Amino acid sequence: MDDLQVMLQVSSAKLVEELPEVEGWKFTGDCKVGRSGKVIVMIVKAAKHKCPRCWTYAAEVEGELCARCEHVPRTEFEETQAE
Repeated sequence: MDDLQVMLQVSSAKLVEELPEVEGWKFTGDCKVGRSGKVIVMIVKAAKHKCPRCWTYAAEVEGELCARCEHVPRTEFEETQAE
């Protein structure tokens, strides 16, 4: 998982030079960084599905695990829930 993504506690985070054109819902705002720095933040609706294990919007298919969680060994409890 990306450090920025973890630090911000979001499903996805990107640093870009220019804001992309985005269809649908979005929020854009200016943030002051330090004494003279400024960044523009854009928040958009997640394009992927919510992973039932980690709750991030990183699953390719609704109701299935994201790529990160697919590689985590299942506990006995999780195996009984899947049946």
